[in-house]
Amino acid sequence: RVLDALVVVGVLDLLYMASGALAPEITVSVVDHNLDYVLPYAANPILLAIPYILTTCLAPLLSSFRWVRAFGAANVVALSVATWMQSKDFSS
Repeated sequence: RVLDALVVVGVLDLLYMASGALAPEITVSVVDHNLDYVLPYAANPILLAIPYILTTCLAPLLSSFRWVRAFGAANVVALSVATWMQSKDFSS
């Protein structure tokens, strides 16, 4: 089913991001009042973001429980606001 596929995608994304996040080559610097993390990922960040967004937003929206669907919708709104804020350089 769709949720099973999302779990597999989420676990693969988790393993890849965890391997980079636990690497000792991480550097952090302050750039224009924002924290700039440099992680040792070879892939394009968009290729990591798309599966992350699918697994964290789409899975709850597919739930049969109304409150879980509401949480998924709130997650989509929160992610959209965070993306907008980051694009405007308001977040750190």
